[in-house]
Amino acid sequence: EKQKKKFVKLLLGSHDSAWRVVGITQEALQKFKENEFRGKSGSGIQRAHIVSRDSISEEMLKRTFNSSQDWWDFYFRRDKTILAMSTENKKIAECEYLPIDECLGLFKAKSVGYIHGDQEKDFLKKLYGNSSAQFFKVKDLLNDII
Repeated sequence: EKQKKKFVKLLLGSHDSAWRVVGITQEALQKFKENEFRGKSGSGIQRAHIVSRDSISEEMLKRTFNSSQDWWDFYFRRDKTILAMSTENKKIAECEYLPIDECLGLFKAKSVGYIHGDQEKDFLKKLYGNSSAQFFKVKDLLNDII
């Protein structure tokens, strides 16, 4: 059973739309500001899964789906992340976040980590400068997902 879960997680994390970023915590945004909005290795910023990869893969192995599309939709709906500090990762449901429209295609997955280029840098600068940006509770997003 453990091998099956590991295989499903590996398989699902291997495409470029995996681990989609849909938000950022205030602490992570502040850390990006301190780093001049550059992606910096060792900064402590991670993609925190709103629904754990373990619970997604476990449920996908247990549940009966009517079609492969239903299986994919179940996964895709739950495969969302928030950019957060490593100290926030394990308690992400307790955090607040600023939304990032996943349709923008920012912070795409790569073999290790995510892409952080000029487009992401410019986006983060604008987000940081937006004084009217509204924070939301991750637990509310979690309730919408599951």
